[in-house]
Amino acid sequence: SVALAEMLVECLNSRRDAFATEQAAEYFCMLNTVPKVSRHASLQEAAFEALLKATLRQVAYPNGFVDWEDDIGEAADDEDEDSFHRFREQVMADLFGNVCAVLGAGRF
Repeated sequence: SVALAEMLVECLNSRRDAFATEQAAEYFCMLNTVPKVSRHASLQEAAFEALLKATLRQVAYPNGFVDWEDDIGEAADDEDEDSFHRFREQVMADLFGNVCAVLGAGRF
């Protein structure tokens, strides 16, 4: 399960496939339902530190983004404004909440 988690963090680091990214986020939300003491040591704080970086990358506007009308940015062909905001507000907000729960408020 550690190798799977590492692969899913890499999936979250890319913006290639929205469905795969959503599934990766769901995996980590479900992982957080497992008590820390029952998880492998690699699936605790260190994994969620990497996950925090990936989460912040996912919610950022694409490189070169100017606005939705000009459709400028590296993800412009794949994404419209509504899907981008839905993804941020529904999928990544849940994941970010889980990351914060694991890392604690002192991290921020």
